[in-house]
Amino acid sequence: METKTCCFSGHRPKAFPWKYDERDPRCVRLKGRIAEAIERAVSDGYTRFIAGGAAGVDMWCAEAVIAYKKKHKRDDISLVLAIPFLDYAVYFSNAEKARLIKIIDASDDRILVSPEEDRSHVTLKYYKRNEYMVDNSQRLIAVFEPRPGQKGGTKYTVDYAKKAGIELVLIPWSGK
Repeated sequence: METKTCCFSGHRPKAFPWKYDERDPRCVRLKGRIAEAIERAVSDGYTRFIAGGAAGVDMWCAEAVIAYKKKHKRDDISLVLAIPFLDYAVYFSNAEKARLIKIIDASDDRILVSPEEDRSHVTLKYYKRNEYMVDNSQRLIAVFEPRPGQKGGTKYTVDYAKKAGIELVLIPWSGK
């Protein structure tokens, strides 16, 4: 039986109106929608999940997979962390670094997408990470609301997933 893989994309905390306040009811609701999307994915036969390891949605999704595995005692569910490049977390706060370490420790595998000898610009390395996740998945769960003129990594990843023809699950964050 082929393993079905799902990856995630979404914004960093500063992109949301609540910024870093995860107790904000809007953030709590969004995390609930993420957990529901993961439950649906598991119901649809997905057992491998790839998260990008950035602060915000990436970490929330990874933590939701970890919580699902623990709650349902599912050793057949795996979490893969797609690391864009070494030292990518150098600009993380101490709290974000500690959170990332917990996610790394709880993950089942880690993939370094851009090795040290890759001299590409940092932004390109993030895009390579996003492409890796989509190229190795059949579904993308993205916290994303399309807006005219929108740019950024999540938009790029959603567009890339559309071109790749993988299933797309969009989770709105504004409650619309």
